[in-house]
Amino acid sequence: IWRYHDDDTVEHVRWGYVTFEAEDGSLFKFRTFRKVNDELQEDIRGVAKRNGKLIDVFYQRPEKTKLSLPEGTLFPLQHTKELLKAAEEGEHMFTRVVFDGSSTDGASEINTFMGAKKVSDEKSSGGSSNQFAGQPFWPVRFAVYGLGKTDYEPDYITTQDLLPNGIFKQYKIDDATVKIQGALERIELLTNEGC
Repeated sequence: IWRYHDDDTVEHVRWGYVTFEAEDGSLFKFRTFRKVNDELQEDIRGVAKRNGKLIDVFYQRPEKTKLSLPEGTLFPLQHTKELLKAAEEGEHMFTRVVFDGSSTDGASEINTFMGAKKVSDEKSSGGSSNQFAGQPFWPVRFAVYGLGKTDYEPDYITTQDLLPNGIFKQYKIDDATVKIQGALERIELLTNEGC
């Protein structure tokens, strides 16, 4: 994104987030980076391993450290699966502790409000039909809080449209200093030859 400041300076900010999560929730590998004007500002890498009810996180960058997570912490795909199940059952509030590897602070508490199920319009904003036409989705709002913090205001808020397959077709992020909006244009499924 391009960030424009009041003093007429401009910054080009890029984020990257790559993860692997085992289907059974036993392993989670993560890498997060942030560049400003092509200079690396943040590089977080590591792996989280579940051993029974306990989860240990081993950070490789920015420095080698070990962190233990609270019992019951979920990884992102586990969180999404449970969220979808709750949405299908008609629940509107959903609170869990989640570790996603996006910071060195460990896990966060995510309080989610889920609206009633809706159906996507038949046309995209440009007037052409899209691959999400006629599909159901839930509008969801996440308020993300750092564990142990006592502030009333969340660290950031996201609003998203959640499809039944766990994909978000659009989102907005607001951390009180920056607002970001994105929309999924298309999904391309890989064949076995492409893997």
